[in-house]
Order: sequence, then C-alpha cells, then structure tokens
Amino acid sequence: MGAGASVNAETLLTDEACEALYTIRPMLREITNKEELLARVHEDLVLAKDARDFMPKGFHLEKSSKGHGVVEGVISKVGHICRVVKDSEVAKKFYTNIIGAKLLNRPKFPTNGYWLWLGNTQLHLIESELAMAPDHPQGGTRVNHISFDCYDFDAVEARIKEAGIKYNKVFVPLGNGSGINQIFVQDPDSHWIELCDCHRFNDFIFGPYDEKRGEELRKAYLEGVEPKGTFMATLLFILMSHSDEGAAHSPLKDMFDTFAGADGDSNTISEDDLQLILGRLMGKQELQESDKAQIKAMLKRLDSSADGVVTFDEFHKYLTEELLNSDVEALMDSMFVALDVDGSGTITAKEFTRDFKNLVPSMKEEDIGAIFASIDQNRDSVITRDEFTVLFQKFREAVLLPPVKEN
Repeated sequence: MGAGASVNAETLLTDEACEALYTIRPMLREITNKEELLARVHEDLVLAKDARDFMPKGFHLEKSSKGHGVVEGVISKVGHICRVVKDSEVAKKFYTNIIGAKLLNRPKFPTNGYWLWLGNTQLHLIESELAMAPDHPQGGTRVNHISFDCYDFDAVEARIKEAGIKYNKVFVPLGNGSGINQIFVQDPDSHWIELCDCHRFNDFIFGPYDEKRGEELRKAYLEGVEPKGTFMATLLFILMSHSDEGAAHSPLKDMFDTFAGADGDSNTISEDDLQLILGRLMGKQELQESDKAQIKAMLKRLDSSADGVVTFDEFHKYLTEELLNSDVEALMDSMFVALDVDGSGTITAKEFTRDFKNLVPSMKEEDIGAIFASIDQNRDSVITRDEFTVLFQKFREAVLLPPVKEN
C-alpha cells in the first residue's frame, strides 16, 4: 500500500473531497466507509497532503501557510494539455466515447474546439488546418504520447476493439510476477495515446527509494518487448524450419502442433507448452517470474474461451485477427526486437543461428545458413529491418492461407 494510505482518512477525505471522488469515479459511491474508500484510492493520493490536490473542486491551489505552492512556489499543477486537431467534432467523439473524457464549458472563441476533463487535468482541442501528425513510431513505445491510467484495463481494451480501432498492446514486467499493461493507440489526428494500469507502479515511484528494488526493476523493465513479439517470432522460425516439406502441409497447423506437442498433448496449447517453446527461443533453461508473467498474459490473449488452454480454432482466430487488424509496423517491430538480442538494429548471423538452434536443435547449421543467406539479400551478413519486412510478408501470407483440412 502506498504512503498516502497511512494518512488519517477523516483528515484526507473531507466531504468535499469524497464528493469530488464520486464525480470522477461514480462506482465508488457504494463505499461509504472512509477508511475503505481511502484504501481503494490510495494510489491516486500518494504523497498528497490535501485531497484537493487531486480533485476537480480543489484544483485551483492557493499557497500554503508555509508560503510555497506544490512545485517550488511557482507551479501548482498541470492546467491543461492542448491538441491541435483537424476536426474538433471527430476528436471530441474519440476522447469522450473511447477515452471517457467529460465535456466542460468553453468560451465562445472564434475558433472551433472543445474543453474536456481527463480526471486530473483538462484537454483542450483546437481546430486548425495546421494540425500535424507526430513522427512515425519507429521507436515502438518510445513516442511522444499522453498516458491515461485505467482502473479496468480489460474494459478499455474491449471498448477499443468494439470501435474497430487498431492498437498495439504491451506487457511491461515489473518483477515478482507482476507487471503493467499498456495499449498504444492513435487519435483521429494520429497523436499517440497510451492507456495503462500504470498506477500499479506507484508504490515504487512515490515511496522511499529502494535501491535494490530499483535495480530489480531495471533488469525486468522491458518496455516495448512484449510476449506477442516473441510469440510471433517463434512462429516465424517454425515456418522457416518447415518450409521444405511441401504444399500438402498447412503452415498454420505446423505452428500449432509444435506448441501443442511440447508437453505430449497435441490437441491444445497449455501455459506449460508456451513456457517450453518460448523459453527455448529466449535461450533460457529456467524462466524468471517476469518471463512467466508475460507468457501468462500471452495465453490469456490466445484463450478466448478462458478455459486455460488454446484450441486450434482459437490459435487460428488470434493470428488472423493480429495479422489483419493490428498495426503491421508495430507488429514487425516487436518481432524484430525479439530477435535483435544485442539491440544493434540488425539481426546478425550469430543471433539468427543461436535462435534457430535453441528452437529447433535438430536443424543443421548449414541449413540455417542457407535460410539466412536467402533473407540477407545484400550479402552484408546481417538482416536489416527492410529485409525482415520481406520475410514478414511471406510469414503473413503463409499464416493467412486457409488451413489444410485433414482427411
């Protein structure tokens, strides 16, 4: 529990503060006991000496009796964030319907626009022909973005799926089997938005600094390297290892059987199957808790029936949706990063051979070398991002082929 939870609830949660909380999160109205309410919202209030710091009704902060404001006596808070948009009506619908922002009053300025409430600050939308999209996200999650905390991540993801909006999902391991989920999505003007349950990280961010914990998080925090990338990269290697077996074999079935047969049961893929196969690609004899947490998250995405195992139909459905509806560039990036072990921006012959031998120990090195040479078109002994794009397209086409029906 964060530091704020140790504060006396009666002092921190005044009637006005409680009412403001209920305005932001109506589902909390059922909690009338202030101690219980504080336990539910302590992450919002960590290090807050006054609940008004985080509440709409108390957002105009005055100097305290000590003569200083929140930030060195000059800055009291973030007043608003502004986005210049091409169409304020379209932008408003996105931020209210998808993000859940509330409409505020706005003066009748000569320019079209809206003011919205984001829970702890305002978002101002100003319509202009000068609206410009930010840089293309070659850096994966390392892009300019606004981040919104989610208290029901699955509900947020379901809302985005229902709207048919493409997005990239990332799991960030924080050690001890825990982690945070992130969704990166673009608004109608291509500005990047992050939606995450980042409040799970608040105990470390706002608490007393723990050097040992900080080092553990440094090792575990792999933002941008998600289980989907490792999973898809594994499927790519399986495809390449079976590429000479003829058209009678279904690439999709080969991929499924490799996972499903890992523990001897060829009918479904279990969490143990995923750990065995993905562990091989990662070159790990024993998986860390953060690795297991990523794999558990991957299983949850595949297992649409939530029965703990993945059938071939679920496997087929997941891959088809990912390859048809996901951000293709982001998906390729996640696969490429999973294989580019040293982070050099290329996949070397050594990395490629190591990954192949880990995953398919029976493969001869000369056969692996021949596959590498067929991808390395300019013969510079590395696979570049452009060369990987060609390989990815072949993978995509193979996966989207109708499965071969068994007799």
